[in-house]
Amino acid sequence: MFLTTCLNLLVILHMMSSYRTNLRALHKGDYTHIPSRTRRTNPDLLVGSIRYAGYQVAYIAWGFIIQFTIIFLIGFSLTCIVIFLDSGFNDWIISVIKSIWPILLSAIVISILQTQLARFAFLQGRGKELAFENRRLLFSFTYFMYFYNIFLGLISCLLRIIKAIVIGALLLSRLDNSTLPERFQFFDPGFAAYVGFMHIENSHNHPVVLVLVRILMASRRTKLKSLVVSAGVNFCAVNDTQLQNRLADVDGARRRKAARFNWHVTYTLIHNPELRLYRKGYLQALKKAQEEGLSVPASDSLLPDPAFFLKKEQGGKYREKETELPVKGHYDNSVYV
Repeated sequence: MFLTTCLNLLVILHMMSSYRTNLRALHKGDYTHIPSRTRRTNPDLLVGSIRYAGYQVAYIAWGFIIQFTIIFLIGFSLTCIVIFLDSGFNDWIISVIKSIWPILLSAIVISILQTQLARFAFLQGRGKELAFENRRLLFSFTYFMYFYNIFLGLISCLLRIIKAIVIGALLLSRLDNSTLPERFQFFDPGFAAYVGFMHIENSHNHPVVLVLVRILMASRRTKLKSLVVSAGVNFCAVNDTQLQNRLADVDGARRRKAARFNWHVTYTLIHNPELRLYRKGYLQALKKAQEEGLSVPASDSLLPDPAFFLKKEQGGKYREKETELPVKGHYDNSVYV
């Protein structure tokens, strides 16, 4: 119980440190550990963020139980070995060790031999360059090591299972690391919840965004101060409620001015439709049509609707559409797009 408690405390501290590291990486646009947002939909990320807190508590509880069980079994096994040794089973244990030690020693020697030869004999610059040296010796050594590597593979497979069990038990309570391979990470619901939580944090607490919002709020307050001072009111004597009322009045006046301006533009275009040829939206649509290789007729009697340039059928071909446009007192129904 003591070992399990200490292990979980270390895991929790490491999770907090990992959270800070991963969030800073997301601020920099580094998706090495946390997958990019393009791999998940926005609703999935939000659902993961909602689930994260509850999942974290549940995973820590399950991790504590499983880690306690594994440590208990290890301690029980060691206790049994000590009891066997104390009960006179020394000869049997020694005979087992004598029968398996040549296999273990051979596996260790072959592994070390392959590593050292690869560094000092088969690669240039003592392993710094991925360029072969002594090619004939390398190919001969690879051929003769084939048989021994089969037995190394059997031992390696057992070690792989043991490592997976140990690492899975240690990382069970940690949502910042998935126990599955990279291509199957989103089959891990805990890691998916952590990814959603991190992306939500990054989107709404990004320091650059926060600084920008503060700058905009400060500039807005500065403009309001200039308006209040220009009206002859002492800015320091105005409380927050009066500032909000003044700001609401300024916003209302701005909206009325914008609406009046839009109405004047609409009235002008209705009576002078040829001015549409010089509008920004029409020029952008005309440029888009030219990039698509579309011939756009334009004359006093034919004024195409710029919105039609961007409409296509599913096959990708432009279609012909009829509409009625007021042009110099009459209508022209042939508008080609």
